[in-house]
Amino acid sequence: REGLLRDVEVVKRFFEGEVRIEAKRSGATLSFNPLPHYLDEAVKHLDVDLIRRQNIKVVVDPGGGAGFEATAMLLRRVGCEVVTINSAPGVFARPIEPTRNSLKDLAEAVKAYGADVGFAHDCDADRLVCVTEEGEVLPEDYGLAVASMHVLSKRRGPLVVNIASSMVFKWISQQLGVKLYWSPVGEAKVVELIERVKAPIGGEGSSGGIVPAFFNKARDGVFGAALIVEAIASRGERLSEIVKEIPRYHQVRGYLTCEPPKYGYVMDKLKRNLSGEAVDLTDGVKVWFKEGWGLVRPSQTEPKIRVLCEAEDRDSAHDLLNRLMRMVKEAIDEAQAGASR
Repeated sequence: REGLLRDVEVVKRFFEGEVRIEAKRSGATLSFNPLPHYLDEAVKHLDVDLIRRQNIKVVVDPGGGAGFEATAMLLRRVGCEVVTINSAPGVFARPIEPTRNSLKDLAEAVKAYGADVGFAHDCDADRLVCVTEEGEVLPEDYGLAVASMHVLSKRRGPLVVNIASSMVFKWISQQLGVKLYWSPVGEAKVVELIERVKAPIGGEGSSGGIVPAFFNKARDGVFGAALIVEAIASRGERLSEIVKEIPRYHQVRGYLTCEPPKYGYVMDKLKRNLSGEAVDLTDGVKVWFKEGWGLVRPSQTEPKIRVLCEAEDRDSAHDLLNRLMRMVKEAIDEAQAGASR
């Protein structure tokens, strides 16, 4: 550990211009393209014959990011007809985040080409958002929901999702009779729990991240798209019909500005105020109410405390959000008043 810290300090001083590092000899570069190997391994974990028989048409929108080749190539390998949009590498013709507002072109393309499904990625293709054949951009959680139902129908085991994911996964675990584990937010935390409980699949529904652990222990939007295609082929139904069988919940988000030194006071105050409720402290403070749940987490990248709520209808979700936002604001005001004394 001491050696690592010493090396880090040397690198830091180098970039700050305090030291110079002279190379003793010329280095070498190695060019390696992992994509052919990835595709060869991926198809071994998919029912290629089943997918090919269904003649599925797909529109892929990689958003100019790292998935510009891989997703279309894998889907073609398993027999899909693939149309791509926004696929010029490094040309970001839409916002990087695949959201309902940024995927209007994809939704229109799916309908115009008569496609069975549309897929969109963020810039590094670890996230996946799905569009039905009707042009509906599904909430981020629902790609993982469809993939999880499909995988767990064939590979028995528990399901792991992060604490910010939809309660649709609670419904899935009850329907399939499998155990559900909630992990802290973050890919590494999800994968750690997946490995510990030997789950065949998991992910971060809150960000559209699918971790197909039986193939790849990382968020993999490319393989996730192939799993959705396989699910459509296996069910013999349209994607819109599949998601109609899954309960729809409504999520709303908010945040309040808060300096990180005050995080501790605010979160402790919130815990005390919610002591009579069903509280989960896996990551931040998640509280379960009769009509849904709310999650309060301090941001690790910005001076903010974020609040996420979900309920069966939008009005109830907004009511929960307003209730928690008031509690958080009161705690922030107290923390600021105490600091000014």
